[in-house]
Amino acid sequence: MKRLYFSILGLLLFISSQAQTDTILYFESYFETSADRAQWTNVPSDNNKNWIFNSKGGYVNLSDGLNYNPDAAYEGTYNAFHVWSDFNPDIRKIVSIPIDLSDSKKPELAFAHSMFESVFGSNTLVVLFKAGSSAPWDTIVHYYNPIDEWTTHSFNIKDFGLKYLCKDFQIAFESQARGEFGVCIDSVVIVEKDVIIRYAKSVKIHQVEQDPVPSGVTDLPLMRIDVNVIGNTDSLNLNSVEFISLSSHDSLFAENGFELIGTHDSIYRTTLKGSSLKFGAASSISNGKISFSNLKYKLTTGFNAIWLIADVKNTAPHNSIADFKVAAGAIGIGTNNWPAAEVSPAGSNKIEEAVFYDS
Repeated sequence: MKRLYFSILGLLLFISSQAQTDTILYFESYFETSADRAQWTNVPSDNNKNWIFNSKGGYVNLSDGLNYNPDAAYEGTYNAFHVWSDFNPDIRKIVSIPIDLSDSKKPELAFAHSMFESVFGSNTLVVLFKAGSSAPWDTIVHYYNPIDEWTTHSFNIKDFGLKYLCKDFQIAFESQARGEFGVCIDSVVIVEKDVIIRYAKSVKIHQVEQDPVPSGVTDLPLMRIDVNVIGNTDSLNLNSVEFISLSSHDSLFAENGFELIGTHDSIYRTTLKGSSLKFGAASSISNGKISFSNLKYKLTTGFNAIWLIADVKNTAPHNSIADFKVAAGAIGIGTNNWPAAEVSPAGSNKIEEAVFYDS
């Protein structure tokens, strides 16, 4: 009986580990910072009637000290708020920046909403979607009834049409504000709810131009491979990579003078927070090739940059050329090989003899 119990327990733990997924956020806005608020645009824009993005709950009337409902943001300190204290309503949208949902499977939109009944009747809120920059706005849902406290709404974007799973998807909140209490929005998030096994969507290879390259330099970046990874479950590894030299001669470079560095942006550096970003074993150039194998370097969802760095000998002749290319299939990622065809980026780097003065 104990053996059966442990077998079932082991199976459940295995299933649980396999089901673990990471969060993919396509968009998030809490209106807490200027950079966050810059993700939204008032349409049409009118400084006297615009949505404001730094409200602490509902409208605050400084002259009478009243803090209208709700009396605080849903999350954090600030929220978006639209109000117009007149019988004739003001209708105004806040429109998001374009959001890339082209690789999504089941993106869910969630947001917090409050909308007290106004003196002249209820305010309203409309949620709209746009399937690309040239597409029309589509009304998704219309809220008419007052909401006395913060409430949250969520729905699967895909349910409203596959056309919205596009590169330049946009959302808008359109308020009809009339009489004192306005419409509040907070904590707008679009998150992936499906399980997507990680895969490399694209691989791009770049020459890293240096001007000039002094002889004797170490850890010099010469090539960069950009890997865009999609997915939220299972690991995806860079297993191997080989570069072919178009340089003047193999002897320009030190023994074991080639290494790899991994970053998550296009800014070159060898360390991050005191830790080395180098991975794999150093390699020497042999018969015009630099090979790295058995790397098992974990690629993360999003942008990954793989840098080829080199140590140039002090004796490297003046005006020598350092240049490299990647053959078809020379980059092993998961069970696939990239690129489909040879890539030889434009340009090359010239080595100049370093001159030292003895004072």
